[in-house]
Amino acid sequence: MSERASDRGFTLIEIMVALAVLGLVLVVVLRIYGTGILSVGRGIDELRLALAAEAVLARTRLDLDPRQGRAEGSLDGIDWLMEARPMPMPPRPKELAPSPSARPGAPGNIAQQRPQLWEVRVTVAAAGHSFELASVQWLSGP
Repeated sequence: MSERASDRGFTLIEIMVALAVLGLVLVVVLRIYGTGILSVGRGIDELRLALAAEAVLARTRLDLDPRQGRAEGSLDGIDWLMEARPMPMPPRPKELAPSPSARPGAPGNIAQQRPQLWEVRVTVAAAGHSFELASVQWLSGP
């Protein structure tokens, strides 16, 4: 009696080759999946640092005076450093120059307030990563 090709089935070698190919495909898929998970974790860490830097920079407009020059602290396990320095004033256009009739002691007189531009730089760091954010602020007074 002759065997037909369709009744024969798979040989042990064919099954082993199919399992090896399936194993390689699974290894590649799991490696891609693992890399994606790590990337998401790094993204979350960077976002956390950026939000902390924004929070410290917002504090410089509320209760943290940049005119101190330097301040540091910790926020939810994230170390932060605020450094500020005065910047040179840009030349004033003639149309904005104070008028000769302006009284020196009048409220709102910008010359009396001695305004100054300040560069405020915030650096935050945690777990070997760091993030830096800078701003220019207009501050009046001494």
